[in-house]
Amino acid sequence: MILLSPSTTFDNTPASVAQFYSDNLREETLKGLNEKVQQGWLPTHAPYGYVNDPDDPAEPIKVHPEHSPAVVRMFQLFSLGDLTLDGVGEKLAEEGYVYQPANPRFRWKTVSYILNNPFYAGDINWHGRRFPGKHKPLIDRGTFEVCKDLLSGRNRRIRQVNLPLSGGLFRCRYCGYAITGEEIKKRQSDGTFKNHVYYRCSNHDMPPSHPKVRWRASDLKQAIVDQLNGLRLPPEVTAWFREALRASLSDEETYRKKIRRVLQKRESELFNKKAKLLDTYLAGDVEQETFQEKNEGLKAELARVQEEMASETKVNAEFADMATAIFDLTQKAAETWLGSCNSVRRELLEILCTNRELDEVSLRLTWRCPFDEVAKTAISGYGVAERT
Repeated sequence: MILLSPSTTFDNTPASVAQFYSDNLREETLKGLNEKVQQGWLPTHAPYGYVNDPDDPAEPIKVHPEHSPAVVRMFQLFSLGDLTLDGVGEKLAEEGYVYQPANPRFRWKTVSYILNNPFYAGDINWHGRRFPGKHKPLIDRGTFEVCKDLLSGRNRRIRQVNLPLSGGLFRCRYCGYAITGEEIKKRQSDGTFKNHVYYRCSNHDMPPSHPKVRWRASDLKQAIVDQLNGLRLPPEVTAWFREALRASLSDEETYRKKIRRVLQKRESELFNKKAKLLDTYLAGDVEQETFQEKNEGLKAELARVQEEMASETKVNAEFADMATAIFDLTQKAAETWLGSCNSVRRELLEILCTNRELDEVSLRLTWRCPFDEVAKTAISGYGVAERT
């Protein structure tokens, strides 16, 4: 039954009836879509990087396992501030990311649409209004705002060689905005000019409670070196750690040898079983169907055992190399950073830390695992360096 309001006029003709039902259906459809948005879910087709799952009402939109890495990488590249939209597409193609099989290249319009869509940061744009979404965001809000500023022209950060620590490498501890670089020319007492590099929070709409976050380049550089030096262990601890590492690797090797002996024994048993089964078949004591079934079973188990043997050898070698490389990296991090070019410096900080935050007086680094354990052993593990 459809109820009409007293003010509704209704012409009982086929055309009017059809129009009435069409309008009513449209209103009910829009009502259902709006309710779904208010519940935190996009009621239409999921954007690139996500996939609709109508069979799961608890999570109808999921992260696409193959497309989402390209979206994350796209935001990372553009937030650095030194690539155009076309440049981002070219870089993604160089790194092997594919948009669609029939259209593998990310064109600038596609890149622009993705970078402008707040859905990737956890929000839903719906008829001019923004709603918080329940889907899993692919990027943090700070990165999205950096890209938004670059797209709108409010933050024209083109990363230069003299501004190596800008471009989203550091974040403001108070608002999450990227730390950007600026070069200021100051007149000296003798009338000449000298350039000074500063790094500051890129937030242009700071609330009154937001402190001024602005660092001289030399101060930030020293704070980074102090943090990296904090990973260095005292000589006596270093000697103990290396000995413990060697002992651990020796125990690991002993364990791996036992596993390999067990696998080798099982491999020999399977070869003998296959040989006996073949002899029995040739003697006519086993039907062909039975022989084929048992032979396939032995063949599959033998392949699995041989694969495990190959994997054990590879894992053991990689484990030893990785453990030694990680320890050496922590002990020479400061020297490596100081002696490297700007791109390697950025990469080293990204390898060592998950987050790099600045407030008005301190640099706070969140070490990745297992570097966090080295930092706890070396000092107190708080990862804070203050400028003087």
